[in-house]
Amino acid sequence: MRRFLLAALVSILYLSVFADVTISEDKTSITTYKFENFLYPSGPWEQCYPYPRIDLPDETFPVGISAKKDFKTVAIENERIKATFLPSHGGRLYKLFDKLSGKEVLYDTASTKPATLYSRGAGYITVLGGFKHGFPSYAHSPSDTIPWDYYTRKNQDGSVSFITWMTDLETDLKLTVENIIREEASYVEFKITIENPTPYSRRFYYWLCCSMEQTDEVEFTFPADRMVMHGDMYGWPMRQVIGWPIYDGVDYSFFSNWDDQQGLFQLKQQEDFLGSYDRGKHEGIVRVFPHETAKGSKLWCFQRNNPPVKMYSSNPKIYYELFAGLTESQDDYTVMQPGKSVSWSEYWYPLNSTGGFIKATKECALNVRKDAALNININAFLTDRRTSIRTELELLINGLKYPLPPQAETGGQFLKAKLSGSDLKPEDIIEITVRDGKNKLINFKSNWGAVRNE
Repeated sequence: MRRFLLAALVSILYLSVFADVTISEDKTSITTYKFENFLYPSGPWEQCYPYPRIDLPDETFPVGISAKKDFKTVAIENERIKATFLPSHGGRLYKLFDKLSGKEVLYDTASTKPATLYSRGAGYITVLGGFKHGFPSYAHSPSDTIPWDYYTRKNQDGSVSFITWMTDLETDLKLTVENIIREEASYVEFKITIENPTPYSRRFYYWLCCSMEQTDEVEFTFPADRMVMHGDMYGWPMRQVIGWPIYDGVDYSFFSNWDDQQGLFQLKQQEDFLGSYDRGKHEGIVRVFPHETAKGSKLWCFQRNNPPVKMYSSNPKIYYELFAGLTESQDDYTVMQPGKSVSWSEYWYPLNSTGGFIKATKECALNVRKDAALNININAFLTDRRTSIRTELELLINGLKYPLPPQAETGGQFLKAKLSGSDLKPEDIIEITVRDGKNKLINFKSNWGAVRNE
């Protein structure tokens, strides 16, 4: 009896140590360019109105002396991730550290250098990194570089929230973002709420922008067969529909095949996930969202050779952007009636050691590839430690259960299996399921011929 009680006590202590979500405050030093002397009041006809416009002679103008400046940070962490927020710059999720891989996930310039956009100085950005909120007039809003109100909250379920908000000067619409970190889970939940407290109808849109480092090893996962071009850099007029991932014989899901810069909107999305994976760093990021509400998904990349790095930051490296939008493209707006609101949650989490992914849910990211020897390589990542200890992997071929080899790894945060597929025909159906008891965490079904090579 004593042994049982001791074992139970040890288990409780173990879970309490590893499950706890903590909050801390600190400072971070950011190289800040002094450009206040170049800010002027804007007019009602300008996109940034009523925020100030910037007046710079050209894109390379030296914007005054730069100096290190300390800004307050709020960090929330559990055993898997550490999320650092920057209230002074639009309440953004500034850094996301993956404790499982020991790597920072997001792009960071560590400087705030203004660059002109949208008809010269009528709109400008100061690229910093992390996640930023584009609201309510265009995707890169001046409001993402000003302080937002915030507070933190310990929730009854053990999770912790960093809640930040702002009221737009142009529309009086209120945007609130509750960033939630849960016990033993790898994902950050963004609970986004937009409210119209005014007696007037208001026209607006919203885009969440995630910046990641641009390298030749990056693969993009957008479950679509068509994209809409943001610009005219591929030789066609802007807003043309193109095939995805293959367009004009080029597979654009691999950044190594890119040349010109371009933005691509996913057309008529039917799935609830997307993301990217850097095969060189063995690290990626996954977005899971309700596509019926959050209808917009966009990928933006600078040109692969000689990108305009100096225009945007002092960081020698450049970034690509994964956008999450309320509307289908950044040409579309929506209208909110007086007293109405809209709210949804989406989940973003770091992913490592899987070689990428082809499907994802909040609970699991799954990668299924075939190698040169026609082996079936299965890699799954479980986002919650409490779920991962009781999961199992199931493989069906043409409806019949296929036994996993002895070396398959199950019942942990990573599920792995390699099986021979040399006897399979292109039309054979493979189905892979990750289960938590009777619950399906993720399911993938395809004919063998459609499974991509590693």
